[in-house]
Amino acid sequence: MTGFEGFVAWRYLRSKGSKAGRITILVGAGLLVVALAFYITKKHFEGIHPFQLTPTQDTLKIVAHWVAIGSLALGIMVIVFGIFRSLQSIFTTISSFGVFLGTAALVIVLSVMNGFEADLRKKILGSNAHVLVAREWGEFSEWRDVEKKIAGVCVRKNCVVATTPYVTSEVVVAADTNYGTAVIKGIDPGTVGRVTDLQKNVSQGSLQNLYPIRPDAGPSADARADEGPRDFSARSADDGPVDFSVAPDAGPKGPAFATPLRPDPRVLGLDGILVGRELSRNLHLFVGEEVQVVSPLGRDTPTGQVPRVRPFRVAGTFFSGMYEYDQKYVYVTLPALQSFLSMGDDVNGIEIKVSDMDDTGSIVDALQAELGPDYTIQDWKEINRSLFASLKLEKVVMFIILTIIIVVASLSIVLNLIMVVVEKQREIAILKSMGASDWGILKVFVFEGLFIGILGTLFGLVVGVGGCIALDIFGFPISSEVYYIDRLPVAMDATVIAMVAVAGVLISVLATFYPAWVGARLRPVDGLRK
Repeated sequence: MTGFEGFVAWRYLRSKGSKAGRITILVGAGLLVVALAFYITKKHFEGIHPFQLTPTQDTLKIVAHWVAIGSLALGIMVIVFGIFRSLQSIFTTISSFGVFLGTAALVIVLSVMNGFEADLRKKILGSNAHVLVAREWGEFSEWRDVEKKIAGVCVRKNCVVATTPYVTSEVVVAADTNYGTAVIKGIDPGTVGRVTDLQKNVSQGSLQNLYPIRPDAGPSADARADEGPRDFSARSADDGPVDFSVAPDAGPKGPAFATPLRPDPRVLGLDGILVGRELSRNLHLFVGEEVQVVSPLGRDTPTGQVPRVRPFRVAGTFFSGMYEYDQKYVYVTLPALQSFLSMGDDVNGIEIKVSDMDDTGSIVDALQAELGPDYTIQDWKEINRSLFASLKLEKVVMFIILTIIIVVASLSIVLNLIMVVVEKQREIAILKSMGASDWGILKVFVFEGLFIGILGTLFGLVVGVGGCIALDIFGFPISSEVYYIDRLPVAMDATVIAMVAVAGVLISVLATFYPAWVGARLRPVDGLRK
């Protein structure tokens, strides 16, 4: 009997073909042609150098861009509406179209939010290690022994890949009349590139420039940032030739060694400091310039405690893609910061990179068991827990808000099916008099909601996934000065798409229960009396 109820439901919903539906499809196709025309116009203006564009042409380029996007989106929606209208009645079309809009919006918006989260996680993990090891009471000097212990830690297939020590403190960076607060971090240029992306993020200069430059050292392209860990205690300020080449016109990911510059002789003997792009802009810092670093951790003098002050040479700039890091962080060599803070050979902690960053929990437990309770071990998830928890909450809230679109569409399903009960009382009574049960009548209405939900959800998934693919290929440009990215990031998740599909169909089916219950309770004598 289930096949019969499904046939009755589909037979009622199905339309023999509507002229209005075909006309609507043609209108949608026309809008797509308009979108293509304006897209070609935009590409034409993009082929002209920006300095050669007149103000009118520049305005036309912007207008063509937005008209192309608007016409494309509107054209797709009109075509889908026309397809629904060709297959169904106008009331059923409205219900299916509401489910379609809600499903497509959910897929696109949640994929974009996933893209932002993935982009943020990539940038955070590019500037920070997967796991941090620190001492409960602060600095510790046995860090070399700790590195040896954790080097062999491996849980299943997740192992410790690389380690690097670090020292960190809060300071004030001053240049001429400009100054700003920053977090200074002492690093080992030889091993930090194996744990973080700092070496890749250097846009001007190099990590080797952090070491003092000998007066007789010329420009060299022999950067030693990939060498193994060094014994800092055996290194003197005059060790090795250091590269001081800079690329003034290099972008964030541009070449680090393009134009050799002759450093100012007055700063040759100073330790170098690597500053973020935003901090260098705010303080007007240039590579080779001398800056003063002031630490609030004072030193004792005959006249009392005074702040620590030390000159550094700007060795380069980096661009991590995270405004907070590019604005607040500066890097120097580990021995330079240890000497500045009078820490001897102590460090604040050890940064660790593992082979599987998503399974850091097992590594943390293994390291805790290996090192004991005197050490504090945190992974990147714990350190950034509040940030990613807020992003997760935003996605949940956005899912609920956009699901309301489907809920509104389900209300039209309720009204549509209640109208069916009112209009088809005689037909329902005839079916019951021929032996149809209450359960059979109820299933007819449930099947109607199921067909509406499946049709609307299917088209919504196709358009939503297609829109995400188009955004990923062609991109949706946004202001990099405001959002620190130049296009909307997109990351589709099969689990999220499946949840959207289930939600669309389930809400549509649930909306049929009340009108189905009303139709099932109709007595044959009452229907035949109408």
